[in-house]
Amino acid sequence: MRIKSFIFVLFFLGSFSFAVRAQDAAHRYESALEAYELGLFEKADTLLNGSVNDFHGEDRIGVYRLLALCNLNMDKPEVAESWEIEIGRASCRERV
Repeated sequence: MRIKSFIFVLFFLGSFSFAVRAQDAAHRYESALEAYELGLFEKADTLLNGSVNDFHGEDRIGVYRLLALCNLNMDKPEVAESWEIEIGRASCRERV
């Protein structure tokens, strides 16, 4: 009985942690989008660059797109191109 309770508690805490991380990621994306719209491209890039793996599916594609646009506006076409390649890869994975 204790093992079942322990597993339930671990599952519950894991689910809660995942929900908090997802909410944090969504907030970070919204903040980055606001920064981008204000012309604060470096801030938007900094907000998203280290947390791409917190996003999944279409959300991750949106992050890649925003990072590519930020880098284009910061005159970093090579970096923007690498994000565009990631968009293509993620799009292919979404279709499979």
